[in-house]
Amino acid sequence: MHSAFMISLSLIAWLNFGQPEKKGFPLAEHALTIVPLALQDSTAAFSKLIFHTSDCFGSCPVIHLEILADRSIRFTGNYNKEKNHSEADSLAYGNFRGVLSEQAFNELLELIIQSKITALDSEQNPLLCCDGAIKTLILYQNGTRTSHKTMFESGALKPLIAYLYSLGQNTDLTRTEENFHFEK
Repeated sequence: MHSAFMISLSLIAWLNFGQPEKKGFPLAEHALTIVPLALQDSTAAFSKLIFHTSDCFGSCPVIHLEILADRSIRFTGNYNKEKNHSEADSLAYGNFRGVLSEQAFNELLELIIQSKITALDSEQNPLLCCDGAIKTLILYQNGTRTSHKTMFESGALKPLIAYLYSLGQNTDLTRTEENFHFEK
């Protein structure tokens, strides 16, 4: 179970403009108080992440995956062979299940925070025009749904998307005959 953490910062700054009896200032003290600021890990209430990719005119893998807060992963992949882009790689083709290690899950949570996906405009990116895979991210956390669709992801999203692409090849998943239905 992922434990949430909270960083609390409290700052009270007092400005004393001098000692009134020595400098002639009014007797009233001047004070500036900064209200306590709480920064909370935005994944504290992470529910799930759904990721889709489309094909392209080249060797782009088609991926559909879902990761839940209990670290379980459902994955459907269609990877092409390295040397023959028109032939599916039978080892990386099909439906798979597994559980992310705690380390892999924590890395995912950190990449979600770094991507700032919740701050991105949820409208569809207008550049869905060319020969590139369309990537769709759907994130449920803190009781809200955030989605983002793009062909050319921003720099902040690149590490998260690269990580999600790698899961099918770098995670211990078990092939299953079960058919998955992923939210689109």
